[in-house]
Amino acid sequence: GFFFRTFYLKQHPLSAPSCFHLLGISYLFNYHSTKRSFYNMKSENTVIVRELYVPPLNQLAEVLRNALSKNFKHVIVSIVDCPNLKESPYSLASPGLGGKSAVIDIGGVLNMEFLENNNKYHFDLHNISSKTSLPFFIGAGATKPSVSVSKDNSEWMPNANVSTGVSLSKESYVDKKTGNCCQADYPSSEFSSLCNLFGSEGIPNTPVLKIEVKHRIGKMNFPSCIRHAIVESYPKQQVGLGGVFIATEGKFKTHVMPGFPPCDVYGTNIDWLKFYEIEGPLTCMSVLLNNDLFNDEARLEHTHFFTTRNDGGHYHYDTTPETVQYHGYYAPAHKFYRIGKAKKPQSLNKASL
Repeated sequence: GFFFRTFYLKQHPLSAPSCFHLLGISYLFNYHSTKRSFYNMKSENTVIVRELYVPPLNQLAEVLRNALSKNFKHVIVSIVDCPNLKESPYSLASPGLGGKSAVIDIGGVLNMEFLENNNKYHFDLHNISSKTSLPFFIGAGATKPSVSVSKDNSEWMPNANVSTGVSLSKESYVDKKTGNCCQADYPSSEFSSLCNLFGSEGIPNTPVLKIEVKHRIGKMNFPSCIRHAIVESYPKQQVGLGGVFIATEGKFKTHVMPGFPPCDVYGTNIDWLKFYEIEGPLTCMSVLLNNDLFNDEARLEHTHFFTTRNDGGHYHYDTTPETVQYHGYYAPAHKFYRIGKAKKPQSLNKASL
């Protein structure tokens, strides 16, 4: 099993699937109008496309309302026309979540767990756009070291529209001198290793789910509770959601990757991540999938956040249940793309022959 799944579930039971930080990058695609140089491996040039089940919004609202009420004391779930998400505190690169949409899983954690795979697989949002026919992307991934402020592996908060050229993406990294969490703008469309994206046409004023909760009384974090609801209600269908939420009040367990692991960590319990407790508000970009029905090694939950301060990274869960507050907007995805699924290094395969 994955180190992240086994180790973090033992150490951080509230973090659920979101605790394993799969940073995704894929394989190289040649975008028709760009001249970029990438590593290229034929075995990585596979794109799986699946149609997702899209429940009626009124049904989804009821499903989420019932599940969230078991985990939070105050819950409001409604269907609204999406507000302008370009405005603060959301600060997205497009005004809405509407139009065609997809959950996109690129690369995988094996690109982090083996030194031989580190910094080996690089991708670009322009290439992802050409494969999905979608322009607007938000989510959680890993930076490309050569274009990162830290010049190393770090947390990536993709937030860009490649058709309009608007990039509001950010990265978070560990200051190697102080150990502090730092946040910086990340204007590049290139990334590495792994990524989970919610892609859409970014159309404004379309119906979305508005979710508001306060005072956690259960054990699940906010996005995990949402995902668990669609797991229970649609066990034989594949359902994806993506969106943005604000963790307005409370404190939150987070992590940042301080570069790549110091050694192979696959199958071990080596703790190489740097953890922080961060105060709200956090702007969180969230990608959810209820199950991996077709054994695509899909990551089911991934949430990264940025702030107006000097911190960002991977969201795990709140640490102040009585005071925590969340509100945000989610939309269902129409398709699922699995791109450049990560594999164990070829040297290991040869050694086992």
